[in-house]
Amino acid sequence: MISDAKTQNVIVVVTLLVALVSGGALYNTTAYYGGSYIIVTYLDVNLTNVVVTNLDPTNMTVNPAVSLVFNFKAPEALSGHATLTSLTAKVWLNYDSLSYTNFRYTIPADSRTVASGYDRNFTVHGTITELADKYVLYNASASSQWVFSIRLTLFYHVFESSAESVRVLMFAHEGVELVP
Repeated sequence: MISDAKTQNVIVVVTLLVALVSGGALYNTTAYYGGSYIIVTYLDVNLTNVVVTNLDPTNMTVNPAVSLVFNFKAPEALSGHATLTSLTAKVWLNYDSLSYTNFRYTIPADSRTVASGYDRNFTVHGTITELADKYVLYNASASSQWVFSIRLTLFYHVFESSAESVRVLMFAHEGVELVP
């Protein structure tokens, strides 16, 4: 018994119950928001392959294409999620920039929610239409040297916010898969 008055005891018990419920809700909210940041910060992104298609140095009217294949794996977190919306890439080949080619991929709606256990592959693709960028590929083909530097930018949202955040990653890759 806290007090001789019954009403005071009821007030104290109700206050303690409200404090316990509020504390539990605060803990769950903190875990959710903390988990969302953990998922984005520690999202494991790997460049798994670079594919060049339609490369024909004898025919300048053919537009080759470069495809960058990335694997995304989310860390284990108690709760939380993020929404991945799109990817862009800037590509250098043998220290020459593919300046005129747009490498962009919009994540499909069914693959946007990143939570624990997330494991997806995405391909960022660009078709080479400008002659300057074609020559970068032709020179690499002639020298048989394919050294890529790639800057990948991830666009995402956390907490159902409309504000878009970015994460920038750099990759180095040597070699290419040539597909006629």
